[in-house]
Amino acid sequence: MGSLIKRLAIPAIVLLWSATYFLEVAEYSKKNQYLIKPVFIVMVILFAVNTFTDIREWKMERKKNKGALQISQEEKQVLFKSLLVVVSMTVYVIVVPYFGFIITTVVLMAVLLLIMQVKKSMSYILLPLVVTGILYAVFKIGLRIPLPVGFLGF
Repeated sequence: MGSLIKRLAIPAIVLLWSATYFLEVAEYSKKNQYLIKPVFIVMVILFAVNTFTDIREWKMERKKNKGALQISQEEKQVLFKSLLVVVSMTVYVIVVPYFGFIITTVVLMAVLLLIMQVKKSMSYILLPLVVTGILYAVFKIGLRIPLPVGFLGF
């Protein structure tokens, strides 16, 4: 049963996070709900499908292993990496108002690349800078959506 709970933990956390945002937006006008409502409904459906699939796979593995409760080293490593990603994203959400979008996004992407153990060291510098630049251009310049500037002013 522990393996099943571990499989469903991350999707459940994401769904709870989405539900919190959905409830927050529900207090605003209907116009503000046009995007989040369909996205939230799709997320609920995908969560249900994911849960059903995970339960079915868990039952098949349980039959195959005849109840063996051993967790492989690889599974532990994947679980640990998943936890690190969730913690990194949480820290990002907390610190982005203080340090600004650009700095925090570059650092977050570099940390995520480290967690995923990307082999090319140039990727740790180049990829976060390029992706952050593209995101900044799309949201700040293209869509004119204000991004957190932080104490440095950018």
